[in-house]
Amino acid sequence: MKNVSKIKQELAVIRQRVVELQGYDSFRHEIVMARGEEAIQDLISTEMARKRQHLVDVALQMMLAQGVAPSNNETQVQVLRAQLDRVYERGWVQGYVHACELFYARR
Repeated sequence: MKNVSKIKQELAVIRQRVVELQGYDSFRHEIVMARGEEAIQDLISTEMARKRQHLVDVALQMMLAQGVAPSNNETQVQVLRAQLDRVYERGWVQGYVHACELFYARR
């Protein structure tokens, strides 16, 4: 949300795709989600990535302490870490969608 101009640039790309698809401008959630999945890595700062890694590490340790996966089974630990990473990624995409929705104005 700190880079409003980038969100507006993203809205221009989304608007173009929607108009190409249906011939008129509207907020199409599935198109915004698809664009978010494409563009999210370009929007993430190194600081955000560092915080993500720290939070995933903490969440993983908490899950292991609760016995969700045996800590001595590296395969299961890596699967759990990948699941936590995917959830975090989906959260970033949802944030992208909400930011786009906030700034969207039909033309």
